[in-house]
Amino acid sequence: MTKQRLRQRILSKLATMAPNRRLLKEQQLYQQLFSSPNWQKATTIGITMSKAPEIATQPIIEQAWAEQKRVVIPRTQSNERLLLFCNYTKSTPTQSLRGIEEPLPTAAVIDAATIDLLIVPGVAFNTAGYRIGFGGGYYDRLLGIYRGTTISLAFSEQLVTELPVEAHDLPVQTVLVAE
Repeated sequence: MTKQRLRQRILSKLATMAPNRRLLKEQQLYQQLFSSPNWQKATTIGITMSKAPEIATQPIIEQAWAEQKRVVIPRTQSNERLLLFCNYTKSTPTQSLRGIEEPLPTAAVIDAATIDLLIVPGVAFNTAGYRIGFGGGYYDRLLGIYRGTTISLAFSEQLVTELPVEAHDLPVQTVLVAE
């Protein structure tokens, strides 16, 4: 199966998931994440602002703030397909690009090497940590240079046994799964 077909199939599954089931699974994932040693020792969290049907990231951001962690979110540099991370607080102005909230172009960029824990989004995952994202290749490029800790969150519906992997694809270190 091609990446595009697999992406469409999984996104369709996520879009039709019952809201109460989704909420329960998200709570399981948050609990797994917040109790993990990687979360507990991290002081700076890199995370994307989610959009449906992704796993909601706002509760993760709120928890990070409650624990006095620094939150950074990416903005895209489309011409080079790069992610540039910027500090994110409750008062940070954002704009919506392709349906995703991100910092304004004027926001100061931080060094990605200062991110202790990078929460990497994805559509489909295998048990080795390989993922299919949304097709832009932004996180693939970032994973090629980022040396910190990487975690992805997934519903069991997003786990697949057969995932097309190409030479440029790089795995995340950990995939937390809600059954």
